[in-house]
Amino acid sequence: MPTDTTTQDITEEIRGLFDTQIGHFADKSARTEREGLIQLIQSHTTDTEVRNIIMTGAEALIEQGIEQGIEQGARETTIENMLAVLTERFPHADVNALKPTLEAIADLNRLKQLNLNASLVPSFQAFQHRLEA
Repeated sequence: MPTDTTTQDITEEIRGLFDTQIGHFADKSARTEREGLIQLIQSHTTDTEVRNIIMTGAEALIEQGIEQGIEQGARETTIENMLAVLTERFPHADVNALKPTLEAIADLNRLKQLNLNASLVPSFQAFQHRLEA
């Protein structure tokens, strides 16, 4: 068990773990992720207070990752639904050309508003105009 590892080193290792695992939150339960973190932390320190501090940070990272995954899923679903509505309403328009522009929008509320607009606009050009606004 390494004894010269600092709390910062452990925190960075945990961050690295989550950065590489973020796409797998939908496939793994939070409990499995937590157990992996506990093992990682226990392998680096025997100080209970340090362990507790690190676990609190690690659990916050898990929660943040889950929230980001949920929001990303909502964004993707909203974009897919919007493209489906536009394709159905305007079958001769190049709807898929909008996908990169829509994917570049980080604000879920803006995407939801555009999704509503896709159902209401009188023409594909009108939707493009709202997208550019």
